[in-house]
Amino acid sequence: MYNTVLRTSEQLDRASDGSDLILAINDREPFIAEMRSEPSDTQSISLEVRSKPAMHNTILQFSIVLEYFKEANPKRCPAPDSLQTPAISSDSGPSLSLTPMLTCRRRSGGDLPAMQWQWISSSMASPTLRIKLTKSLLCQTPTITNGYIRQTLHGANGLNYAAYGRLIQRCTDSRLLRQGKQLHARLLLSSVVLDNFLASKLITFYSKSGHLREAHRVFDEIPHRNTFSWNALLAGYSFNNMHVETLELFSNWLSSPSGFAKPDNFTITSVLKALSSLFPDLKLAKMFHAFVVQNGFDLDVFAMNPLVTYYSRCDDVASARKLFDAMPEKDIVTWNSMIAAYSQEGYYEDCKRLYGEILDLEGLRPNGVTVLSVLQACGQSNDLLFGMDVHQFIVANDIEMDLSICNSLIALYAKCGSLDYARELLENMSEKNEVTYGAIISGYMVHGFVEQALDLFQEMKSPALSAWNAVISGLIQNNRPEGALDLFREMQSSELRPNSVTLSSILLSVSHFSNLKGGKEIHAYAIRNSFYRNVYVTTAIIDTYAKLGFLYGAQRVFDQSQDRSVIVWTAIISAHAAHGDANAALDLLEKMLNNGTQPDPVTFTAVLTACSHSGVVDEAWKNFDAMLVKYRIQPTVEHYACMVGVLSRAGKLSEAVEFISKMPIEPSAKVWGALLNGASVSGDVELGMFVCDRLFEIEPENTGNYIILANLFSRAGRWEEAEKVRKKMKNLGLKKIPGSSWIETSGGLQTFIAKDVSNGRTEEIYAMLDRLLSLMRDEGYRYPRTCLYAIESCWINTIRRISRLMTLFSSPSIAARLRTMNQPPSRIRLSIIHMNFNNRAQMEETVSAHTRIIFLCGVHAHYITV
Repeated sequence: MYNTVLRTSEQLDRASDGSDLILAINDREPFIAEMRSEPSDTQSISLEVRSKPAMHNTILQFSIVLEYFKEANPKRCPAPDSLQTPAISSDSGPSLSLTPMLTCRRRSGGDLPAMQWQWISSSMASPTLRIKLTKSLLCQTPTITNGYIRQTLHGANGLNYAAYGRLIQRCTDSRLLRQGKQLHARLLLSSVVLDNFLASKLITFYSKSGHLREAHRVFDEIPHRNTFSWNALLAGYSFNNMHVETLELFSNWLSSPSGFAKPDNFTITSVLKALSSLFPDLKLAKMFHAFVVQNGFDLDVFAMNPLVTYYSRCDDVASARKLFDAMPEKDIVTWNSMIAAYSQEGYYEDCKRLYGEILDLEGLRPNGVTVLSVLQACGQSNDLLFGMDVHQFIVANDIEMDLSICNSLIALYAKCGSLDYARELLENMSEKNEVTYGAIISGYMVHGFVEQALDLFQEMKSPALSAWNAVISGLIQNNRPEGALDLFREMQSSELRPNSVTLSSILLSVSHFSNLKGGKEIHAYAIRNSFYRNVYVTTAIIDTYAKLGFLYGAQRVFDQSQDRSVIVWTAIISAHAAHGDANAALDLLEKMLNNGTQPDPVTFTAVLTACSHSGVVDEAWKNFDAMLVKYRIQPTVEHYACMVGVLSRAGKLSEAVEFISKMPIEPSAKVWGALLNGASVSGDVELGMFVCDRLFEIEPENTGNYIILANLFSRAGRWEEAEKVRKKMKNLGLKKIPGSSWIETSGGLQTFIAKDVSNGRTEEIYAMLDRLLSLMRDEGYRYPRTCLYAIESCWINTIRRISRLMTLFSSPSIAARLRTMNQPPSRIRLSIIHMNFNNRAQMEETVSAHTRIIFLCGVHAHYITV
């Protein structure tokens, strides 16, 4: 017995190679065909079709090709008249009627039907049968004849529009493109001018099939269009994310002379989706809001829901919430729109609070869309307990755990450190995608489990680009840029092309190695592949050029950028701030405000950093006070740390201490570190001791704090206390990690540490530095106070000599000298040497070393403060 089970209409469609009308509407195992054959000289084959109880009055039209393999010589096929109609039986319900479709094909030896016998020589002892469907029609109809279908569609009263509408809708729902086109062809052959009802059905059918040109052609042939037909084409464009065409069609509608076709709430939905995707502009949002009110849709929940989303896309969550509160009627879509707005715009606490409110409502229950937004907010805010409550709600209320929700749960647990549970969820998932793996890989990377992330990545058979991006960015976050570059090259060899996320991540490793040439190459790649318009790529290029000392290039990229969002403005302000140019940073802030772009917390961090480097105290206070009063931005601990740095660098230590004492939040290590830096510069030992006591509690393993305090004691001549600090550091097992510098020469990228002897030209480099020592003394150069210990003893000359040699042979000095030795004097330009600071003490020493480099090399130096 040979069984063939036909399960879905799509399988029927794929199995068919005929050209006649094919309608396969039922998608749940419409029938089971069984073929029986016994090997004999006279073959007799029966075909049984068993009906499901729900499948009453089913038409089945088909052609079958049967092949029988037996050890015999090929024989002629039987004549068509010898074919017998198969027997049919039914387990329940009305009997099924079977009409064989015996389509003849022209062959040598006469006309043969599609149902045919062939004797083929074979060594097989038992017969093998093959069934091939070439035509099929499954339809629930009151009769069994094809003629009745024609009679139903074209009855005595003319065209049956309702029957055509139902069939076209079935073709749309089941994605039967050929059958829908055949119905359209029947209508054209009937010489019928399509009315708005049938035309709208066909427009929807073609739109959902991805054939927008045919949909528009049907729309153009409607003599008198009504609202329903306009909305059908608008919805088709919106369904296919053709937002420009949506807005053009809406504009044509408003300017058309058809006075009886007016936009309705469905129109508003399609247009707002296009506006949200193309023009997230607050002024435009308010203008369209006025249009909605003028046309009387301000009380329509279906029209107001997308308007809430549009306001949030314009970064105006306050207006979205105001509109939400003013709506007299709210459905679950309304609540989901506002909850999603809070989640996507970073208002995570408001998102969770609104979710709590919906739980207390009667008649409304959160659905999968609701919990998806809340889970994302919990993950971003590292609120594991709240996320677990949401997970419990999902299970208790039988919300479908689709792929999106499972991915959000994995991301939540991974970000919050519950990596074992996230991995367990991953293993139990029956369906996974690249987002699934990317979420847990990112979780491993965030918490420093790099090897586990790499192992999971290696287990993936064919990682998608998002998985590669997650690993590359994770390696850079964990200070393993070499591995990120190697993985980037491996990704390119696998024929995957980098996208904007890849470029943004790999640019960080370029700046880490001070590889300006590599940064320019990636910039060129972004231009060739049209990634330069991406806001994140633009920001990364500006940041990379600034860190590499190529401030002119960073400014040029900013000037050429078309989408100057707050992120791009902040990037160029940060670039000038890192170079210590407070005037340029403040001018850019003013231009940004005049451009209508509102600053965010990161913008003010960059501005205050610039003021700190330049000692502009008044401007710093002005911007700090304006944050809350003018821009409604609550200062964070980062901003307080910047203000302490401003006051400390200006020598106003007492004012800085008072400022810290009045902080509304607990001072962090950054705040105390900024004050310690000021105490170190001013030589205030008592203040340094006070600050270090707090820092030793907050970050006991930070070696920089111990070194700065020991240096403070040494400069004050308190040698015993300095030695105690060093012994304490040694007893705790802490060791100062040597800082390193990189420089790009004609021989490639060179790495140096203090007193480095690994370079092949070590003797030549040190000989050059030694000769420069006497030159510096003759020119009257004096070392900064922070580089020499104040010693009053007979050993002062010896100590000074050692100190000079030690600081002169620091890694920046060696790197700079190598550069001057590898280039002709006319081309020497010390633009930047990248420092890998492990603590503030190393930064102090390197800043002093850079001052010497500018002097000893006799070259044009472009120095930045890091």
